[in-house]
Amino acid sequence: NAGIEYTKKGITVDSYMRTSKKHIYAVGDCNGQNLFSHAAMHQGMLALMHAVSPFSMPFLKRERYVVPWSVFTEPEVAQVGLTEKQAHEKGLNIEVIKKDYRSYGRTVADGHPEGFIKIVTDSGGRIYGATIVGENASELIHEWTMAIQYKKKMHHLMMMQHSFPSISMINKMITENWMMEKMKTPWLQKLIKKLV
Repeated sequence: NAGIEYTKKGITVDSYMRTSKKHIYAVGDCNGQNLFSHAAMHQGMLALMHAVSPFSMPFLKRERYVVPWSVFTEPEVAQVGLTEKQAHEKGLNIEVIKKDYRSYGRTVADGHPEGFIKIVTDSGGRIYGATIVGENASELIHEWTMAIQYKKKMHHLMMMQHSFPSISMINKMITENWMMEKMKTPWLQKLIKKLV
């Protein structure tokens, strides 16, 4: 018995993946944190970097990183951050914007018009979560993962150039739709009338 603390969920670890014996780390499914292979690999990288570092490095804390997940069905399903329901449960004042795959010529031409992207955001464009159902959802989710992790907003993704007609262009299109909704506000419409 190594004397390491554990629960029914798994081995107890701190933010750096250290067990109750600080020189022993536990990563992956054994700690019960995020039961995904990619999360285990990421935890291992963070634990290794922490173990060999002579200094405390807060950027190595696992809580600083969001974990996307994907289900490789037909169509694929992917999600990162908060769902609409979770955001409401937290009492966040959110906006939800959705774009159907069938509204983009590339997915229709590829024969995969089934699906959608749904983004949980707020009036200022902060991104809380993304859910994607459709062709290449497992690939498209990474752009949203980075945006959430590094606190980028809808306009940041909108201003990033995407190759056309790549599948990822649908990510940009949903941010453009969000911006078009913002432009429908009365004060902005008055401003446009004055300028035109």
